[in-house]
Amino acid sequence: MKNIRVVMIISGKVVQGIGFRIRMADMAKKLGVGCEVMNLPGGHQVKAILEGKEDKIKELIKWAKKGPPGAEVEKVDIFPRPYQGDLNGHRIVVSSK
Repeated sequence: MKNIRVVMIISGKVVQGIGFRIRMADMAKKLGVGCEVMNLPGGHQVKAILEGKEDKIKELIKWAKKGPPGAEVEKVDIFPRPYQGDLNGHRIVVSSK
């Protein structure tokens, strides 16, 4: 299975303030996927940058479409990007709203 990189924008009524970023980073770690995840301004979107094996990223995308308990995900947009190999850890970006 080849390595890929994707950017995801998860949109919904409830995707911030419920531990979405932490749980996504935990899931990425379990799957061996590099992950950087952050809230976007406006309160209704989370952005994730993922790198790793294609099958593991597909599994994480499937999880993101539902999210953690309490999430109300309406849409997940996926933007393929060239694999860079520089996203090895699991980083949760804390914004200063």
